[in-house]
Amino acid sequence: MDGVCTYSFSRLNADCLYCYYMDYIADRKEKLWKVSNGFADVGLVAHKVLEDFGNGKLLQFELKDRFLADFDEGVPHGVKLVMDNGFVKDMTEKYKADCAKFFEKYDGIDIGEQISAEEKFSLLLKIKDKTIILRGVIDCIALDSDGEYHVVDYKSKSAFKSPEELKSYTRQLYLYSIFVKHKYGRFPKTLQFLQFRIDHTEVIEFSEEALKEALEWAYTQTELLENEQFWTPKCLQESEKQKQGLKPDFFMGNNLCSYRFSCKYSPQYKGDD
Repeated sequence: MDGVCTYSFSRLNADCLYCYYMDYIADRKEKLWKVSNGFADVGLVAHKVLEDFGNGKLLQFELKDRFLADFDEGVPHGVKLVMDNGFVKDMTEKYKADCAKFFEKYDGIDIGEQISAEEKFSLLLKIKDKTIILRGVIDCIALDSDGEYHVVDYKSKSAFKSPEELKSYTRQLYLYSIFVKHKYGRFPKTLQFLQFRIDHTEVIEFSEEALKEALEWAYTQTELLENEQFWTPKCLQESEKQKQGLKPDFFMGNNLCSYRFSCKYSPQYKGDD
């Protein structure tokens, strides 16, 4: 497998090229220190509860208590939303309450039998003239009474802001559907996002055309990443927009970036020490 690169959806979906460089290319001396964020921490705690429930390790009446018991340790710094103007809004109790309310009544997926929970896969995939190894973890695969498969992904995010945002997220599940076809012999009937914090399930009917678009996107991203030379930080790009009188978007740099305290281009930079 010499020369065959390995990609996950998150690696393909790099929002900041400098972060990608730090994660996958920089040598040990160049590495900046990383931190998590409260939004991701809540997702990890909830994912673990859902995984254990799907694997039969937890009963329905235990879900809320397990989530609350794990929350403080799993989300040690809370959930803080930092605005572009510097204002900080503490969302910790709201996130905790929303998720606890969901787990209090959640009794499993309603589309059939869950046949897989947190399934890891590694698949050799050829897209056009390029061969890659695609890796991922599928939160849930369900089988309904008609023998149709469904892929469910757990999300802590709120409602999708636009069809374009939903399309961007759904590419991940289309790439996962290739593994479903490989393992079970057919593509899933639906791709679903279980948005547990707002207790909503977004259902997308599987489409061959959308799968082709996702593969085309994956190919374009691999070409971009394999040929990039400058690895420009996203926050630097947003700062340049601000200088030009355009509205910048520092949400990632303020809230989600793993290097937001150690990268000098981030609004949250804390200094070299």
